[in-house]
Amino acid sequence: YAPLVGIGLISYSLYLWHQPVLSYLRLYNQQPISALTTTLGLLLVFGLSYITWLYIEKPFRDRNVISRRTLVLFIIISTILIISCGVLFYKHNGYDQRFKIPRTVMLSINQDASNAQCNYSHFKNKKNAQWFCTLGKQLKNTPDYFITGDSHALAMSTAFSVVTQATNMQAIASSYPGCSPLLGIKTNNLRTDDEAVCNELKNKVFHYIQEKQIKNIILIARWDYFTLPNRYVTNIEAGGFAKNIEEKIKNFTAALNNTIETYNSIGVKVIVISQVPLQNYTAFDVYKNLYNKPLWSRHKYLREASVSRRDHEKHQQLMLDIFKHLPHKNYNFIDITDITCDKSRCPLGTLKSSYYHDTQHLSKDGSEKYGQRLT
Repeated sequence: YAPLVGIGLISYSLYLWHQPVLSYLRLYNQQPISALTTTLGLLLVFGLSYITWLYIEKPFRDRNVISRRTLVLFIIISTILIISCGVLFYKHNGYDQRFKIPRTVMLSINQDASNAQCNYSHFKNKKNAQWFCTLGKQLKNTPDYFITGDSHALAMSTAFSVVTQATNMQAIASSYPGCSPLLGIKTNNLRTDDEAVCNELKNKVFHYIQEKQIKNIILIARWDYFTLPNRYVTNIEAGGFAKNIEEKIKNFTAALNNTIETYNSIGVKVIVISQVPLQNYTAFDVYKNLYNKPLWSRHKYLREASVSRRDHEKHQQLMLDIFKHLPHKNYNFIDITDITCDKSRCPLGTLKSSYYHDTQHLSKDGSEKYGQRLT
């Protein structure tokens, strides 16, 4: 059957072209592409595949057209060109000046550099002399709060710096990327050496709080990690990774209760902060496309590119049900959905400033903004 034979002939070209074409359409639109756009994209893929097969693949298979010597020479020259282009792009930071994003917006995508002082890995790598940072007023004998968690806690350090300054309070913070602040639990996202550092930090935090008689601990993390399909969750005492959602939730709830009870036993109140909304696209990709669009359409585009409140709440529902229904008295859960979202959307930013560094971590501007609202 001729059409099937034809598809077979261009199948390798189809394989090479379909990914970049469909990915470009999705990234350009910054939203799931429609059936019509997908159909047009596939037609373009077939057209490009036929041209590639006819003028590149087919001649390369014919030794009468391209000799072995010519082929080898072509491979050598192509390799040199690819390496040269790679080096140039690396040296010039990807030629990011080709995008029309204003410098102020580009700077707003960055995270707060001072948060590095709150990163426990900097202490381990001997970049910091102290294993925690101070947020707020000058160090008291007993700080009001200890803030700990994963990279999301680091991203929110600026927010709590705003809060402590406004409320005349003081907090200290130390977090480690990928490290859950819950006691007695681990996931498979950390290497063995990182897991050891994570456990070391959690032990240090507990004993420091006990020694200094700090009365409050704030836990911040990307909590949905415990429900992701590629994350295996284990209760350290029980052993063995849980792979299905029911066992993951069981282990997570047990670890959460254990953490609260352990800190409560030394007179410490546990405060859990919900995670910030996860955006569908990176801040850079959204603003790159935003400033290539007509001025009149930019606000609408930015709204549509931001995750909807409904999707955020649906994504968070499982964890919210756990956090909101714990029986402990010396425990508080703060849901920041109303701070990070309006009635319909959870904005990625404004036309002048990004609230996000990527898809999930707050930028310096975003953390400051939400800190003002959290106060």
